[in-house]
Parts: sequence; structure tokens; C-alpha cells
Amino acid sequence: MPLLNDPFPLKLFLLCLFLCQAQAAPPDSTRNEKAGSGYCGSCHGPIYKQWQNRSNRQACESCHGPGRAHALAPTKRNIDCQRKTGFSHGPDKTPILRVRQKIILDLFIMSHCPYGTAALETLIPLAEKWKGFLELHIYHIAHLRGEESAPSDNLPLPSGNSDRCETDGNVEDGNDRYISLHGLPEVEEGIRQAVLSARFSDRYHRYLLERGRTLDREWSVSALKAGFSKEEIGRIRLLCNTATGDSLFKADIAEAQKRRVGGSPTLFINGNEFNGAIAPYPIERHFCQERGGSAS
Repeated sequence: MPLLNDPFPLKLFLLCLFLCQAQAAPPDSTRNEKAGSGYCGSCHGPIYKQWQNRSNRQACESCHGPGRAHALAPTKRNIDCQRKTGFSHGPDKTPILRVRQKIILDLFIMSHCPYGTAALETLIPLAEKWKGFLELHIYHIAHLRGEESAPSDNLPLPSGNSDRCETDGNVEDGNDRYISLHGLPEVEEGIRQAVLSARFSDRYHRYLLERGRTLDREWSVSALKAGFSKEEIGRIRLLCNTATGDSLFKADIAEAQKRRVGGSPTLFINGNEFNGAIAPYPIERHFCQERGGSAS
């Protein structure tokens, strides 16, 4: 067997045998590299479809690590099952609003105006829905006693959406400092709401919703339902009869006069008067288009 006695042909034979075996063997599953998110869908179909529906989806391997070894021989040991980034596979749970700046809604109302309370029923839930993207500021319309109504340059609302209370100079009554279209109860409630906005902002919106449904009852009933204690209600009563309550209400009136607002409700979006219907869809559509975002 001269061939076997010759060291060079023997080495050549062994090298060819090794190469043939290596070519026929399956890929080395111990050499882990990235495989790409597309491989994940073949085994993890439902999760993969949910992941595809996310607008902010990340590559699977950015959370779970390289997946080549797992794709070739799936086990729990060769893939990182923990999602380290807190990312969820599921579809987006909250609407996405792509905005360049926060949206500011300035709503001017009379506290006893039924159209104003209806606007609050619409806008307060919107403010909660878009929390972080949208701020709702509420101002009260009234006048200093002896002053005439501020002229209004507001454009008329579209047909069918013109229901609102207008200050045309025919105000009823108020206290010794202020007058309002719906009289003394409206002045007192306006001062109260201005105090709540400044000092109890955490429950202010809750109170407004409760109060809008029970304007014919004592205000403390609404305050209790909104989560105020009897001690806090006593503090509110005192603040409303101080220079603090007076100055807060007067600041609201000054802002309304500055913008020449005479109708309740009047809404401004980022400083521009909104002349559409105060309803969720047209308002969301308006500010999404204005800011180049999308609501879903």
C-alpha cells in the first residue's frame, strides 16, 4: 500500500474527506449572528402580526439578541426571552399625535351657560385623552360693574353651531364688583371656579363636570362628589371672599376682554379662534391637520 505510506497523499485524502463532510453538514447553530425579523414570523405568527401593526416597532433582535442559532434550532436557551426595553408586541394602545409643540385650548365660558357646560363635557375628556399633548385653559366671561360689554369681533359660527350665550349689554345683575348675563349665581360660581383652577387643579376638571350637571343645587354637593373634603370646601368659601378670589376672577375677565370675547362658549386653539362645532371629531381633525399629525 504505497499510497498509505506516502505522507503527502494521506494528508490530501484527509483534507478532502473533511471538506466533503463540512459541506454536507447543516449550518453551525453554535455560531450566533443576526437573522433578521422576517424569520420570526414563521414560528411566532400571532405575535409577529401584532408587532407589524405597531408604528414604533423595533427589530426583534434589538430586544431579544441575535437569533440565527434560535432560528436553526429553536430552544429557550439560545434566545433572550426577556424584553429588556419594556417594548410591547401588541398594537398601539394610545393614539399617536405627531406634533411640533403642545396644543393649547383656551375656552371662554359663562359658568351658568348651558352651551358652556356642554363644551366642558366635550373638552375635558379630550384633555384627558391627549394628556401631555394638549392643555385646556378655562376663562370666565363677566364684566366689572359700570363697564359696558366689550365689543366682539368674533366671526359667526357655522349654521347649526351658533348656540351660545352672548353678552350684548343686557346683563342682569351680580355683586357690588361684577355683573354677568346670568346674574349673581354666575358671578359667584365664576369666582369659585377661578379659585379652584388656581388652588385645586388636581380636581378642578372633575368639579366642573359634576357642577355642570347640578347647577340648580348647592355647589358644595358637586364639590363633595368631586372628591373635596368638608375642610377644603370651607377653605374655598373663605378664598372666594378674599382679594385672591377677586384677582383671579378679574384676570379671567381681562383675558376675555383682551381677546374681545363676548360669547359663551368661545374656543381658541393655539391662539386662533376655532369657529367649528365644539365636538371631538372636528377639533381633533383640526389640530392634527394644523400640526401635521395623525389621530387614530
